[in-house]
Amino acid sequence: MTDSVYKMAISALEERGLTLAESPNRIFLILPGYGRVNVAVRNSEGEPDTATLTVRFDGSVSCRLSHEPRDNTPRVVIVLR
Repeated sequence: MTDSVYKMAISALEERGLTLAESPNRIFLILPGYGRVNVAVRNSEGEPDTATLTVRFDGSVSCRLSHEPRDNTPRVVIVLR
């Protein structure tokens, strides 16, 4: 189980053109147990960023960068005057 989650996490990063900028131990140790882990990554241009890897209910792994919204849920903004 742990090995397959790790491989899916690395695949999710590669699909986005990202490389891991730290030890893969965080993914291997934290992701299977907690379902989510933040990791340091670099994009194809070498710029640093942070990615959140999350195990979905179907067992796949998603990757979200720090500047991307958390989900697709519309946000409600209340303006007080």
